Formats: sequence, structure tokens, C-alpha cells
Amino acid sequence: MSLDPLLSHRLAIQEDRPNDGDSSDNSEVSHLPSSIEQPSSQSANSRFKHPNLLWLFGPWAIGITLGLLLCTYSSLPPPLDKISAVIGWIYFSAWSISFYPQIWTNYRRKSVVGLSIDFQLLNILGFSCYAIYNSALFFIPSIRQQYKATHEGQLPAVHINDVAFSLHAFLATSITLTQCFLYRDNNNNSKTSIYSKLAIGIAVTVSSLWAAIIFLSPAADTPPTPCTRSACPIESFFTWLTWVYFLSGIKFLVTLVKYIPQVVLNCQRQSTEGWNVWNVLLDFEGGVLSLAQQIIDAVFCSSLTPLIGSPIKAGLSFISMMFDVIFMVQHFVLYPNWKRKVAGAAMAADYERIEA
Repeated sequence: MSLDPLLSHRLAIQEDRPNDGDSSDNSEVSHLPSSIEQPSSQSANSRFKHPNLLWLFGPWAIGITLGLLLCTYSSLPPPLDKISAVIGWIYFSAWSISFYPQIWTNYRRKSVVGLSIDFQLLNILGFSCYAIYNSALFFIPSIRQQYKATHEGQLPAVHINDVAFSLHAFLATSITLTQCFLYRDNNNNSKTSIYSKLAIGIAVTVSSLWAAIIFLSPAADTPPTPCTRSACPIESFFTWLTWVYFLSGIKFLVTLVKYIPQVVLNCQRQSTEGWNVWNVLLDFEGGVLSLAQQIIDAVFCSSLTPLIGSPIKAGLSFISMMFDVIFMVQHFVLYPNWKRKVAGAAMAADYERIEA
């Protein structure tokens, strides 16, 4: 028996919406074929109860422990140095843990339907640049001296937790991107756009050529020559500090656009299933605490350098939190779970009518 167009459309939508670990009871569709059947509420709740507690309390437990035990590398007086360190490690933990709900969801479902691969490709580009940026400003003495010479004697406002986060983010994003290709056969949205490929190609080419020119330049390790209104020496652009700033600019531009493919995909599917909301909640928490740490450093150092000396850090926090709000509106307001349950119940009723 052929299905009417409306039911065919509903079945097609349901097949494109495999169950997400965040979904609640979907037993209304228990009579559907196994290809679109969803687990019972008891199974889902027992499976995700403890991970949700980990996502919720893990960042605070890890952050407080590391902040109190590790060296601070801060110019703040005690106990403000420890307070800043604790805040820094909490947001490091929140941002770091934010990758794992999605990794776990992909692994459990053996599918990345609902997750934009373009988002992940841009993410890997951004975090590779961010990892180099933080590592260079924290570990390389010549670049730190260049920074100090151009910022009134202030050292870079980059903490060890910034370095740890960016390196870990690159690794975690690599795992997620690997999942995207590992489960590619099950992903109806597996095609990557020409725009993301073009953006990555341009960024890699320009940064590589720039680094090659600097490597061959005799003034690569000297502080950039300040520009004036009438002239800006060409050599001021070819130092390792300016190259590091260029990488931070790539990260900033990537952050401006990387969330758009996921927002569009959610709108097209009228659903956030397959995409785990915990990554946004933890990312928002990390953004708020990151800004709080920078404000504390700026206020008690009597200098705006912690804010304006690392503009990429502040800018990333604002942009990420803006998109986090958009994602939360999509998940909790536009496409909430009760709408998915109603749609599933309606589809189940139509399916039973056809079978009868």
C-alpha cells in the first residue's frame, strides 16, 4: 500500500531525526519500524543520568582543584592570584568538557545526523590557530619579549589554562571530525560546502607563506617597528608576533562564521536532535567565567592590558556566548522536546492506520 504524501513526509523527517541522548520519553513511537524506533525513557534516563551530572559538576570540581594546587603565573597579589587561577581553571574545564557530550552522543548513536560537518571543519582550523597563538605567547621567550616591547612592559595575558584548553580543544575537535567521517555512511548531511573548503585552503596557504617569509627574514625576532600616520615599514608585518596575531585573526574570523552552518542545519531540520545541548550550556558557562577572569586581572592590575592586550580572547567569549544564546533558543523554544513527541505520536498514529 502506498503512503499518502503527508505520511511519507513525516516518515522521511523521522528517519532524518534519530534519537538524541538528550531526548526524554519517546515511547509514543514504539510501534514504528526499528530503523526509527527510539529507546524507552527508562533506558535513556539510566544511560544519561550520570553523564549529565558529570557535565554539570565536573568543571567546578576540576577547576577548583587545579586552581588551588597549581602555580598561578599571575602578577596579582594573594589571594587574588588564586581566585583568578580558580576561575581560569573552571572555565578551562567547562570549555574542555563541553566537547565530550557531543562525542558521546555520536559514539552512542553511531551517527552524526544533526551535526554539521562544515562546523567541525572550521572548528579544526580555528583551534589549530588558537593553539599556536596561546603556545607561542606563553612559551616562546622571543615572542613574549616582542609583546612586552609593544605593550608598555606588560607580559601577554595568556595563562597556562589557556594553552591547555586550546591544545585539548584541537585534540577533541579532531576526534569529533574523525567521527563525522567514520559514521559518514549514516549521515544524510555529510556533504561539505565549497565555502568551508575554500576558507581553509586560503587560511593555510597565506599563513604558510607568511611564516616562510618571516623564517627567512633577519629581523624576525625583533619587536615590530611602530607605524606612523605617514608610513608603516614593511618589515613591521614580518615578525613572529605579527604572524601570531594573524593566526588569532583567523581564529576570530572562524568563530564569526563557524556556528552558522549548525544554526542553518537546525532550521532546515526543524530539530536539534543529534546535536547535544550540553556543549552549548558548558560553552556559555566558560565564556562568562573567561570574561570574569579578564576583568579581575584588569581591575587589580590597574591596567586594561588583560582586556585589550589579548583582544582575541575577549572577542571569542562574546561571539561564542551570542551563538550559545541562539542555540539555546532553538533547542528550548523553537524546537523543544514536546514538539518532537507530538510529531512522533502523530506519525505513530498514521503508521498504525496504514497497517490496519
